[in-house]
Amino acid sequence: MTIAAILVAIAGGITLLLGVAHLSLLYFSDKFTPDGELANLMSTNLDKFTNTVPMSKAWVGFNASHSLGAIYIGIMNLLWGISYFEFFSNSILLILLNGIAFIALLVIALKYWPKPVKVYLTVANLLIIISTILIFIK
Repeated sequence: MTIAAILVAIAGGITLLLGVAHLSLLYFSDKFTPDGELANLMSTNLDKFTNTVPMSKAWVGFNASHSLGAIYIGIMNLLWGISYFEFFSNSILLILLNGIAFIALLVIALKYWPKPVKVYLTVANLLIIISTILIFIK
């Protein structure tokens, strides 16, 4: 296993853990549950796209799908780093799309998320950048 492969796997592990933590907090805690009047408003107001889904359900659905995206990115990077690195490292398209996914997560984190998530995603991005450099200088 090369250093680049290990870095991809570690970045994947970080992202997977963040996604699992987010999903766990969503379903097994009250950390993403609005309080008082906001909870009432979210349960009585419908989405503006279909006018059929209460905002409280849309909120849970958005957060769950968001978690699943991070979990997917994490699992794919773990697999690429551990078992399929030759395939991954020989595909400019996969490297490019993977980089875009990590950068997009970081940009969103920097704008909207708490400091610990920003730090973890910054580290994951640095690992992906270093692994990409190592892939292209081989």
